[in-house]
Amino acid sequence: MGLSTVLYFSLLIAILVVGFAQRRILKSTDKVVIILIFLTLISELLGIFAAYVWKNNLFVYHFYNPLEFILITIYFTRNTKILKRRIIYRLLCIVGLIFTTFNSIFMQPIFEMNTYFLLYEGAVIIIFCLLSLQEILLDELNLPYQFLHFWLTALFLLYWSVTFTGWGIYCELTPDEFILNPIFSKILKFSNYGFYIGILLTFGMYKKFKVTDA
Repeated sequence: MGLSTVLYFSLLIAILVVGFAQRRILKSTDKVVIILIFLTLISELLGIFAAYVWKNNLFVYHFYNPLEFILITIYFTRNTKILKRRIIYRLLCIVGLIFTTFNSIFMQPIFEMNTYFLLYEGAVIIIFCLLSLQEILLDELNLPYQFLHFWLTALFLLYWSVTFTGWGIYCELTPDEFILNPIFSKILKFSNYGFYIGILLTFGMYKKFKVTDA
């Protein structure tokens, strides 16, 4: 296990420790993010195990990514007024589940990277972030940076913008262009580090943020 892997898992565990320590004061919507981190940790451990046993761990993410999408959808639909309708949440989740099932069966089988679903997931999450930021920034009574939701939204937007662009480029690569893979991997690695460091810092300063209605 390399240093980068150790650092990655250390960040995930640190977030879980901070989240658990503040479990009594966390809003229900913020607990969704902690659950997402826990699910991420479990999926990454399963990924390592699958890669060791079967020499292929891509099928793990065919199951993880839809669950990730559902949790992020729950977070934003509960925090953003324009999305705060159960029918929107249910519709998006149903469409996502139908698409990932179709993709895993007919387009990208479970032992291939599910990049098409990742592009769908990324596009929807970026739209969530933009709608959420618009709502936050139009609030004339409060400063955006006073709320945890603002920082989490900004982190999700930056992370998924990089991821969306990266997977979009990856889908267009031909076999003779795979020399770009190391660059692609480094970009995703550092975006992961930045995202989880940001999550750790924001939850570490949780008590300093104003409580929002959600």
